[in-house]
Amino acid sequence: MSWKQFQPIPSAIELKRAGVKVVRCENATSFLDIRFNKGVLEIPSVFVESCTECIFRNLLAFEFHFRDDANFMASYVCLMSCLIKSKEDMEFLERQGIICNAYGIEVPYLFSGLCENVKLLDFYYFELCNGINAYPKNPGGI
Repeated sequence: MSWKQFQPIPSAIELKRAGVKVVRCENATSFLDIRFNKGVLEIPSVFVESCTECIFRNLLAFEFHFRDDANFMASYVCLMSCLIKSKEDMEFLERQGIICNAYGIEVPYLFSGLCENVKLLDFYYFELCNGINAYPKNPGGI
């Protein structure tokens, strides 16, 4: 098996400025169902509340200890950490209906903290990130 390494992408605001349309995915099967096609990045909505960090940390721990072949949750938090770098990114994603922040939680810190010390063996969003990074709106990608 050839492992697919984590490929960072620009933040949500940087993507918007580069011509990528960032929208809420209406027909997602799970919060992991993030898609990119023809300049449109579709992201399912996620409800962020006081227990979100605890839930995500438990899912990461479960994945690390019991799912050697899967890095779905780790891939998700790392991808979201790329997308949400600032308060401006968070507010943009809130306006798009992607982030529902019930308690004014600092979402950029939530995802960057979750992504710390995460070891990705196989990045679930490898192809998606390659597509975004190669998006032809700008010569040479974003």
